[in-house]
This record gives sequence, C-alpha cells and structure tokens, in this order.
Amino acid sequence: MNNSSATVMLGLEGMAVVFYAEPMRLGGEPHRTRGRLHRIQRRAARFPGRIAQPDSAPAPSLTSTPSP
Repeated sequence: MNNSSATVMLGLEGMAVVFYAEPMRLGGEPHRTRGRLHRIQRRAARFPGRIAQPDSAPAPSLTSTPSP
C-alpha cells in the first residue's frame, strides 16, 4: 500500500466516524424518549386486526345475511 492510498483510507475512516456519529442536537433539543416499541405499535395500528365487539352483541358471521 503506497502513501496516497493510505491517506485515502484514513480520510474514509475519518468520514465514517463523522457519518455514523450521534446527531448534534440544536438548541437543547430533547433526546427521543418514545423508543422502538412505540414506533412498532404505532405502525401496527394501521393494519386491520381483530375488531372488538361489545359483550352484549354477538359477532357477525361471515356467511350470514343481515336481517331486516
């Protein structure tokens, strides 16, 4: 490895340290506190899932027709 390629490698390593470092917070901006679980639950809420039915009403059947 010659001197110029070593200089390039050191430069790339230096830029990688800067690129992957924690972001600077401007003006005392608070650190993110909600975390990964909150993000997962928020995204999961967008997808249809089990719909809660009131205890007094029976769950509708997929094969039944509505009564008039």
